Amino acid sequence: MEAHEAAIKFLADSPLYETQKPYQLYRSAQDGGDVSNLIFHEQKDVPVRNARGHEDQFKLSTHGFQWLKIPSRVQATPGTDVFIQEYLAESLELITKLMSPDKIIGYDCRTRKNVPKSEIRGDRKSRTTPVPAAPEAHVDQTVDGAWRRIMRHLRKEETDTMDAREWRVQIVNLWRPLYRPVVDSALALCDYRSLSPSDLVAADHVNPDYHGEIYYLKYNPKQEWYWLREQRPEEAVLFISFDSNSQGDAK
Repeated sequence: MEAHEAAIKFLADSPLYETQKPYQLYRSAQDGGDVSNLIFHEQKDVPVRNARGHEDQFKLSTHGFQWLKIPSRVQATPGTDVFIQEYLAESLELITKLMSPDKIIGYDCRTRKNVPKSEIRGDRKSRTTPVPAAPEAHVDQTVDGAWRRIMRHLRKEETDTMDAREWRVQIVNLWRPLYRPVVDSALALCDYRSLSPSDLVAADHVNPDYHGEIYYLKYNPKQEWYWLREQRPEEAVLFISFDSNSQGDAK
């Protein structure tokens, strides 16, 4: 596989984090705006391998991600409530066919746009408002953050069962371009087997109504990164953010 050097932002190895936990506090402009102690550095020479022509080699259970050639049937205009509803329903149907879960919940659906945050217009809490592409290497959920997220979306009788850890739970993401092949700020994915536990740093993400926790990555030259050159709208990628079975699929 051909490799290209890419620029990816990683959490800085700062002495600040010896005494402070990394955090991002999301606040409205009226309340003074966002507050954060996050410090990133841009690693400009990260080898990223092009998976084009090798898509079938990547498996969710082995690498933590895989590409799928399956066009979307949704005809609604992105950025509308109808699109969000139809696309989320289609995504849940696809994931159900692939993974055969006993229960599936779609708790969020977002579009991203490759523009600075300052150019985004609209209520950022709304699912119809696009959010900027994320330039920082991260994992959407820590272990604690994942369980917090799971409990947030289950009924009381279900959380009682979850407390007993009687279910295996996975949090997965499904991504695809909406309009045309991606030629800038493509999604890069890291083979989880190339990560060291010391590469992962837990960080708080605090909203007015929810306290989440994610991992940011510190750079390690042993990390193995991949992307799909000019990924097209009919090419989706599925990746795991959390798996409660530590002996099971990649995450």
